[in-house]
Amino acid sequence: MSLLRKAFPLFEELYRTVFETTSTLKFDNENRQNIIAVSLHGSVLEIAFGILTVLRKNRGVPNGTAAWILLRSLLEALIDLLNIVADAGYDEVMHASYLDQQKRSLRVASTRAASNPFFKSLVADPAGAAQHAQWVQSELQRLKQAGVVPLSVKERFERAGQLNLYDGPYSILSSHTHSNLIALEGRHIELSPDGFDVHYFRDIPDEDTQMIIDSAAGAIANSLAAVKSLLEGNPPSGLEEVSEKLKTLRSLWKVGSA
Repeated sequence: MSLLRKAFPLFEELYRTVFETTSTLKFDNENRQNIIAVSLHGSVLEIAFGILTVLRKNRGVPNGTAAWILLRSLLEALIDLLNIVADAGYDEVMHASYLDQQKRSLRVASTRAASNPFFKSLVADPAGAAQHAQWVQSELQRLKQAGVVPLSVKERFERAGQLNLYDGPYSILSSHTHSNLIALEGRHIELSPDGFDVHYFRDIPDEDTQMIIDSAAGAIANSLAAVKSLLEGNPPSGLEEVSEKLKTLRSLWKVGSA
């Protein structure tokens, strides 16, 4: 029996427990930090549900390619959650990142709108676009003077105290999601006597299953713990069932390595 068939129902049960526990959370709906944290936890849960969906064999096959891509987004959402829980002012960093993205789009649109149809709507009103670009620049300058600047993905992980996660699992995820040659070979290519065969929707190797499910399971458990610590105090309580289900799931890896 493949590791996926053994691990999937345990991961699904862990997810259900985290989701049910989440439904009991109480937060201050006028507190910006609470609202952002709970929203990010919602993103973590929704992305994790996406991983469950693509790993569930649809017409007999799982979709490992999509699982890697979703897992990368899941870890990024978790990192932002850890940062907002640790510092209510992190929302300004998120705001700066959004404005910096707008700045780049407006700059490209101003020079390439004629040749790129995706940017035409941004400069349909040249005066309005110029005014908005000026506002974006002034907001970024205001934030910079306050010591707030956009962060790279690595800097977001480092700020959350998760640099090991960035250099380890996240780095591996990046190689799987960029469709480089090694990733393509693992997903699709197989040597045959006549040359190379190309396959779609292959079974997920056990080592990939372990990393995908272990990382996603740890992320949803840590996401819930982070939110509860913010809303209810640290250390968070009421996580015994989640911890037990995570432990049961991870015991499969020990069996596999024995």
